[in-house]
Amino acid sequence: MPKSDTSESIAWLSDDGCALEGFYRGLNIFRYVYRPDTPAVESPKPYFHPLRSLSGATLTGFRPEDHPWHHGLSMTLTLVDDHNFWGGPTYRREDGYLDRSNHGRQNHVGWLLKTHDRYGIRLKQALDWQTVAGDTLLSEQRLIEFDFSQSDSDGYVLSFDINLQNVSGKSLSLDTYASASGLAGSPYTGLQFRGCRGFMRPKKELGYRVFADGRYLEVPDVHGRRWPWIAACGRCTADHEATLIFCDDPGNPRYPNVFFIREDSDQVAFSFVGDQTLKLQAGESIRLRYRLAIVSRSLSEAEIYERAGLLLATSD
Repeated sequence: MPKSDTSESIAWLSDDGCALEGFYRGLNIFRYVYRPDTPAVESPKPYFHPLRSLSGATLTGFRPEDHPWHHGLSMTLTLVDDHNFWGGPTYRREDGYLDRSNHGRQNHVGWLLKTHDRYGIRLKQALDWQTVAGDTLLSEQRLIEFDFSQSDSDGYVLSFDINLQNVSGKSLSLDTYASASGLAGSPYTGLQFRGCRGFMRPKKELGYRVFADGRYLEVPDVHGRRWPWIAACGRCTADHEATLIFCDDPGNPRYPNVFFIREDSDQVAFSFVGDQTLKLQAGESIRLRYRLAIVSRSLSEAEIYERAGLLLATSD
């Protein structure tokens, strides 16, 4: 059970050896599974599910029927050379999507940091990205931060600072199916959010909205294009709405990133690769930083602009 709500324990953590659970003011905000037992064909990876708003509504979906390799909020790479770290069938130009037994996995190496204070949680994790044969291609350090200091406004900020180093001893190609095989409209890769069922679907009574860089746009106009940030307003349940603001960082490769967004699968992904292969030389590292504002209500346009501006202003 959660601890009492004192100044020392407003935010706190619980660890069962396979997953971390984070609490804020007695509410279970997240479960981060760092030793997943998902099937090999889903390219096992650490994931957040459930991830909740401050109203207690679950935002994420896990192993949906249409794409069971979508695991809540997770860091992915579609292809590292020909190794599939996204999950599911692998697409090739000559024969389409097929199961190819080329799935990689992300293995938890250890915790470098697990701390919490009155208004925040900080996690730093070491991981190895390994092929089905057990060869390590990438070594990662992943810093994850929950900032509840502005929680009086019904929201919090979730930040990722990811460092990926090529430890394979050779040059690696990071690809999407758009970059590797010319599959139009499929630049998906990177940090991926799979929402709860129906979150991204248009709802007349809610006035479902997607904003990109301060403008209201339809999803097809946002998908596959580069934006410093986008925001999506949706409904988690009949009684709970939420707004998510996804913010890129000026220091990221190929900033601003391509956004992959699909309303039919309640999905948003930051694609730093896009439709052009990114080469990572032996020993070379790349750093990726992202910030997500998670608000437990549907924001107005003015509020969205304000929150997005704050996220951009606090980027290093």
